Amino acid sequence: MRYFLFACIFWSVTSASAQAQESTLRTICDEAASSPLDDKRPRGITGVAPDNIDPKVAIPACEAAAKATPNDPRIAFQLGRAYFEAKAYESARAQYEKASKAGYGLATVNLASIYSMGLGVPVDQARSLSLLRDVANGGVAVAMYFLGDRYRSGDGVPRDFKEARGWYEKAASVGSGQAMFRLGVMHEKGEGALQNYAAARHWYEKAATSGNAAAMTNLGVFYHKGEGVSKNYSEARRWYEMGAAGGDAVAMNNLAILYWEGKGVRKDYSEARRLFERSAAAGNKNAVENLANMTQSSPRRRQGGGGGGGGGGGGSKTCSRFYPYGQGGVSVESCY
Repeated sequence: MRYFLFACIFWSVTSASAQAQESTLRTICDEAASSPLDDKRPRGITGVAPDNIDPKVAIPACEAAAKATPNDPRIAFQLGRAYFEAKAYESARAQYEKASKAGYGLATVNLASIYSMGLGVPVDQARSLSLLRDVANGGVAVAMYFLGDRYRSGDGVPRDFKEARGWYEKAASVGSGQAMFRLGVMHEKGEGALQNYAAARHWYEKAATSGNAAAMTNLGVFYHKGEGVSKNYSEARRWYEMGAAGGDAVAMNNLAILYWEGKGVRKDYSEARRLFERSAAAGNKNAVENLANMTQSSPRRRQGGGGGGGGGGGGSKTCSRFYPYGQGGVSVESCY
């Protein structure tokens, strides 16, 4: 009897220890490779954008978790993400297929991308679209959004703005801020319908409410340029500040322009330069150009007249090209 009790206690302790170890391994994998778009990720895990996944950390972490919990589709999906960022596309596909067969929608979306781009497999647009449609019809918002993108750009399908809008609207109806943003862009540019700034603003505002920084930037542009609204530099600044706080490099560039021009804010060339530099460091080529133009037309260089050439009355203006623009919007030129 004593032996039986001892065996039960030993089994219970060992089982609890194994479960704790499995939980720890899953958590390490979650922290290294979970998707920000995955509503099945554990509470408290924010997710990692693809470009921020470190395969050297994520692959061993998720391989260990997969070994401990071989039937967990979330872990298989995350291991697939880690392999993908290491460009181990065949291994990534195997993990995505495993998770997809278990009904993990995001894995199916990523599998569709592999067939669309021909990574480790021949390009197969028909299979890619079939996979996307299956999970989109099952309610996966990111699949709806990607189908919208396919039809908007004509990627693997005939270009069809009406079809694109339909998929974006479905994605937006289940909370996709990126789809709301795309709808705003389509209305702003008049894609598949007449240009409609009011409708564009409506969708940008909904997207901004969901936290979409690009939509905040485009709302700033509307107020900056007076498109569909009365021109209001203070309101433009407010939206640009929110977009910049969300990491949008275009918002940083446009906010710098307001500081350079003294519109909606007090002129502050140092702040303008700081923001242009932040935007340029984030990869914004317009900000790089604007930094160069800022140097050429600095206040010190533009002061005074005297000196040289020019007839009658005070010299010529310096024309500096600064570009307040939105994501997909139109640039404007300012002269000084």
